[in-house]
Amino acid sequence: MNVDNGAVLLQTSEPTQQPVKPLVSVKDLSVEFVTDHGWQRVINNVSLEIAPGKILGVVGESGSGKSVTSLAMMRLLPKQGSRIAGGSIEIDGEDIQSLDDKALSQMRGNRMAMIFQEPMTSLNPAYTIGEQIAETVRRHKRVSSKEAWKRAVESLDDVGIPNAAGRARRYPHEFSGGMRQRAMIAMAISCKPRVLIADEPTTALDVTIQAQILQLLRSMCEDLGLAMMFITHNMGVVADTCDDVAVMYAGEIVERAGIYEIFAQPKHPYTEGLLRAVPKLQGRSELASIPGTTPAPWDMPPGCRFQPRCPYAVPECAESPLPLRQIADRSSRCLRVGELDLKASK
Repeated sequence: MNVDNGAVLLQTSEPTQQPVKPLVSVKDLSVEFVTDHGWQRVINNVSLEIAPGKILGVVGESGSGKSVTSLAMMRLLPKQGSRIAGGSIEIDGEDIQSLDDKALSQMRGNRMAMIFQEPMTSLNPAYTIGEQIAETVRRHKRVSSKEAWKRAVESLDDVGIPNAAGRARRYPHEFSGGMRQRAMIAMAISCKPRVLIADEPTTALDVTIQAQILQLLRSMCEDLGLAMMFITHNMGVVADTCDDVAVMYAGEIVERAGIYEIFAQPKHPYTEGLLRAVPKLQGRSELASIPGTTPAPWDMPPGCRFQPRCPYAVPECAESPLPLRQIADRSSRCLRVGELDLKASK
């Protein structure tokens, strides 16, 4: 390349693109619950970020802390018996811990929303689907009842419910499981939030409906520029839906990476165990399992919390708590991360 060409390139080149500011920024979040053993920490120094248009998958066994993390982010933890013991939570640039009840109520629904696990218990059987979505709109937007109903119908149409105007007048028991879940998603997006938390949104759905819901969430994220936190224990769902993955175990993030990196080569033994437990489409083989159980908050092992169940543990793993170590563009909470050659499958 000669100087003249270089000069032309300098004159016509695009300005350097600034990094995209995350819509969700959680730093060193810790949560404690009161138990028979006193106050116990159930979430320990969790940090995560989600950019616009991206989906972060949060995976782990039951009891790993996924849902508690999401409830803390929404400030939906019980006021009695629980507390945020440390850290910060910023949603769309605003510290939600500094908000009073009125401001927090406006934040929820308007700028952040949540899709809960079981739609049948989340929907009121005494009101039509349209009435429940319209109520959400009226609560957060200064619109008339007519306009709120119009937005409710539009939201149902956006999530692919046929004859949305007619179906809006139906009750939850008149909807199938998949349609009820779509109605819950319609309620969550009715006020056009910037951040969406989906807590096991495809639980108890058959695989065909599950695929439709996942495609819907993926399209909404891309089209609307949402930042989405997708909570699940299903690694197959993560592979189909998410951009990045945070693996949780015993209240901590043990690995964080892009979707391709984590499936190609996990960097934590717990992640390897989860991936080995995914059923294979070809051949007949026994499902792998991770021995042992997740420890109780008042009975955490010393050092690495996973070491009692880890096939690669050495005595040094039990000496002291391990930090989340950065390795190139990913991170892992493993003492032996540099020497282990972990595999996603046998």
